[in-house]
Amino acid sequence: MEFSKLTQPDQRKILARIVFDLSRIGSISGENSPYEEYEFGYAINFLFDDTGIGEDPSKYIGSVFNNEAESNMTKNLISKIDQILNKYGASNPDRIYVGTSEWKDIVDSARELYQILSDEP
Repeated sequence: MEFSKLTQPDQRKILARIVFDLSRIGSISGENSPYEEYEFGYAINFLFDDTGIGEDPSKYIGSVFNNEAESNMTKNLISKIDQILNKYGASNPDRIYVGTSEWKDIVDSARELYQILSDEP
């Protein structure tokens, strides 16, 4: 399925931007990244509150995702986010999560996902 055939291409673009931002949190200038204080919370809101992508990405194949591989990569990132929230709690400032040893896994997963979600070659 081509990007242009998706029924919700705007949601895909928003997701790609969120994933791009996640891939940079804490990696630009260490823990004091200018993105950390609002981007993680925004990502959580988009994935779980604004859309159902965080609950079951496979339901969005054909609308946001081109195929099962994209859906599975998203599910992998969401799983890593869930792990950190379950371990450290869901109400901490972003800098707490960014400072954990698990944060690198989120950044790495977000980078991989962004590469397939973006319409850049």
